[in-house]
Amino acid sequence: MMSEKLLGRNWMWGGYSAVVVPKRSLAETVQHYRWQANLSQGKLAIATGLSKSFISQLESGRYKTSEPPTLQKIANALGAPLKDFLEAAGIEDAPEYAIPVLPPEVAALQAAGVPDKDLQELAAKWEGLTEEDRDLLLTVTRSMWERRQARAAMRSQHKAGNPSQPATD
Repeated sequence: MMSEKLLGRNWMWGGYSAVVVPKRSLAETVQHYRWQANLSQGKLAIATGLSKSFISQLESGRYKTSEPPTLQKIANALGAPLKDFLEAAGIEDAPEYAIPVLPPEVAALQAAGVPDKDLQELAAKWEGLTEEDRDLLLTVTRSMWERRQARAAMRSQHKAGNPSQPATD
């Protein structure tokens, strides 16, 4: 008797049961954790600093593997274990290449445009901070980078001849 299960096959031999769960591909792994995190490809792209096109091609199976630092960014943004991504990409000796894991709260700042170098500095100090100091640091950092992006967008619009402020008579 053989029956299918959601994550594998359940084979029956004389009353004994063994579940064989096939290893997920990198495409399936990224998609699984992205869906679990309830993120669109676009939001994952923003959170990781990768292009939406790259995320889409990764999930479609066009890329079978990726560099460990790229997988680390994806794992951080999704709050998922890097090990799952490395295994799916067929990378066995990656710990020497992997960048440190960011606390999820710090990784979330990637969406605000905070550069990886600054995120790593925040992560290094994270454990020594009180909860109150962590909240304050996140708020200030997010605000600072959002304001920086807004100023850059305004400068860009102004250079293009589209000032955001209507002209007054």
